[in-house]
Amino acid sequence: MSPEKKIKTWLPLWVGLGIALGILIGSIYSQFGNTGKVDGTGKIDAIFNYINKSYVDTVNIRQLVEEALPKIVQELDPHSAYISASEMKRLNEDLEGHFSGIGVSFYVLSDTIVVTSIVPGGP
Repeated sequence: MSPEKKIKTWLPLWVGLGIALGILIGSIYSQFGNTGKVDGTGKIDAIFNYINKSYVDTVNIRQLVEEALPKIVQELDPHSAYISASEMKRLNEDLEGHFSGIGVSFYVLSDTIVVTSIVPGGP
């Protein structure tokens, strides 16, 4: 058998073996390659996943996140604040001219407030 024919015969086997070995090493590394260190947002995800899987009672993770976010943002500086989606909706409604408590409806034209109507029975 000529050397070229031997190479052509065994090459697919060696390539396949190399690919299989690479896949095996990759899967082992992905399972055991992580040293257990989690940083940044990975810590937050890890703790929420742990709570979700291991805590005895049922936990509303979404509610936990909503309660944790203001505290996280508060640590940045005294001028930063987290605004939840429901608060943002309420604030945007207020900016659209639907204030309650002063008895008027209005809109903002450039930098001027224009009163469009007075609410009957308002203050």
